[in-house]
Amino acid sequence: MVDSGDETDSVALATAVGACGMLKSLQQGRKLHRVAKKCGLEYDALVSNTLLKMYIDCGSIKDARAIFDRMPSKDVISWTALINGYVKKGGFNEGLKLFRQMNMDGSVKT
Repeated sequence: MVDSGDETDSVALATAVGACGMLKSLQQGRKLHRVAKKCGLEYDALVSNTLLKMYIDCGSIKDARAIFDRMPSKDVISWTALINGYVKKGGFNEGLKLFRQMNMDGSVKT
């Protein structure tokens, strides 16, 4: 995608990142994360939410949380993905803490 010299757009990048998540390919997902940074798409809502989900799907909640914490604006998809990720990993208290934080944040209507 990048090596060919073609312009990378958010939809193509998010699709590739999503495939990495489905394949549980953390190494390839990290490569695409670097591409997102290089192309200035890391904080695009579609790309950042897909990166967040990919890290969760690959079992790296730490990387998912790092993406979430750096996101300039979080939508309901961002919050729900991270809460779900913590709960799937047994982090019920952290999931509940995030749910409460989401409600207090006010940017997401529940």
